[in-house]
Amino acid sequence: MTPTTDSATTRAIRWCKEFWAEFDYAQRRALEIRLGVPLGARGESLRERALIEELEALYAYEAPDSD
Repeated sequence: MTPTTDSATTRAIRWCKEFWAEFDYAQRRALEIRLGVPLGARGESLRERALIEELEALYAYEAPDSD
């Protein structure tokens, strides 16, 4: 392999790992939201908080009408 190919391969692998980590976190967070389990005291960055707020909005629970 050439250095360019190695570099492209390394970037692709890094991207896949980052994507998988974010996907895993999103699934865990969605489960926490659905079950009503608090996130806990984790030090999250602003980006992570924005993603959490977006997920919470997507999975907001609406109580069915009792009619």
